[in-house]
Amino acid sequence: MKCLFKVAAALGLGIALLAKPTPAPAAFFVSLSVNFGPPALPVYVQPPDPAPDLMWTPGYWAYGPYGYYWVPGTWVQAPQVGYYWTPGYWGFNGYNYAWNAGYWGPQVGYYGGINYGFGFFGQGYSGGGWYGNHFRYNTAYSNVNTTYVNNVYVNRTVVNNYYGPSHVAFNGRGGVGISPTANQLAYGHQHHVGWTAAQQTNARVAQGNRNYLAKVSGGRPQYAAFTRPLGTTHRPPNYAPISNHVATSHTPTRTTAFRSATTHSTYRAPVKPAYRAPVTSHPAYRAPAAHTYSAPKTTYHAPTTYHAPTTYHAPTTYHAPTTYHAPTTYHAPTTYHAVTSHPAPRTYSRPASAPHAGGAPSHASAAHPSGKDDHPH
Repeated sequence: MKCLFKVAAALGLGIALLAKPTPAPAAFFVSLSVNFGPPALPVYVQPPDPAPDLMWTPGYWAYGPYGYYWVPGTWVQAPQVGYYWTPGYWGFNGYNYAWNAGYWGPQVGYYGGINYGFGFFGQGYSGGGWYGNHFRYNTAYSNVNTTYVNNVYVNRTVVNNYYGPSHVAFNGRGGVGISPTANQLAYGHQHHVGWTAAQQTNARVAQGNRNYLAKVSGGRPQYAAFTRPLGTTHRPPNYAPISNHVATSHTPTRTTAFRSATTHSTYRAPVKPAYRAPVTSHPAYRAPAAHTYSAPKTTYHAPTTYHAPTTYHAPTTYHAPTTYHAPTTYHAPTTYHAVTSHPAPRTYSRPASAPHAGGAPSHASAAHPSGKDDHPH
């Protein structure tokens, strides 16, 4: 079991267990399958090529003891002049996700139709090519430092086969549905070599960085690419060794090791394992043990003797109201007295006039100075 785990960890680095590039017959290939797929490929900026004749190897999601982790893209030296890099890829066969390791060869082979960007758009490579003993860069898709690299050209006629805005990182149902072409199948029969030492070190350092774990970075690593491969003296700025406090690892569902029987790597369509009905063991049926019914232990107590309600008492004798007394005799108001009559105003007598000479005295009475009548009433 420990041996298989070490083999699985080696594949988590995406390497073919080679100390240096060697032909495929001597390579020890490892197949790893996981029961859940990798995160989407992150979007990042390609660093400029720092020197002539280097080739771009895109970043990818690898799998290790603590789950998926990011291996940054970088510029590396090809194992020999005229060789191109074919990236590895994850393939879903309907049951699990299997890793197909990348390799070097005279042609770019099939890499699952995955859009890794920067010339690796799902079919072939558009970032440049070998011309004699030197590599020419297509600056339409490759970022180079023209201060040090001047063997360049521009060709924008290549179709960018972009398979969805999420940059899915696996081939198969739910991912990229691209099958290998006839040429790619033929390239699979060519002579190949495995990873270089620089690629192995780059992947190994990445695996040891806690911040490259998908469950830590959320699928968006901060440093997704470098101008040169990572090493013991060249680590990411946010490098943090994985400690024992990291969450429990996701163990691969199946890990197998095998040797290539031919001198080349041949594309093989994923083979679905034969369906096996789930085996379930049921314990022998046992009838429930018979239980004798036991009456309740508590003695039943009849309700206490019923007592009829007390004797009904009719209401007390009805008493008629007291004798009705008619109201007292009506007394008419006292006799109306008419208003006393007022005496008529008295007639005032004019005072007697002074006697006129030679005339008879006046018969009118003279008025009393006080206004009162001297005659009694």
